[in-house]
Amino acid sequence: MKSLDKLRIYDEAGTEIAYANNGIVYVSSDGRRIGSIRGGSLYTPDGQLLGYRTRAGVVRGVGGTAPDAFMRLVRGK
Repeated sequence: MKSLDKLRIYDEAGTEIAYANNGIVYVSSDGRRIGSIRGGSLYTPDGQLLGYRTRAGVVRGVGGTAPDAFMRLVRGK
């Protein structure tokens, strides 16, 4: 059963790919920690800005598209 207090993050197709709990971002499929979220901004574990979580829960890069770096973290590549 999934917790209702998770901040969910979706891909463009609407599938949950990650979630944030207490500011830490985890991959939904395996629970692996991949970064952090602060004020709606997503960061890598070493503090690099990846993009922003929209109100709909989709990640947008600085240029408005889904950031490849975030998707690579989710996929583990």
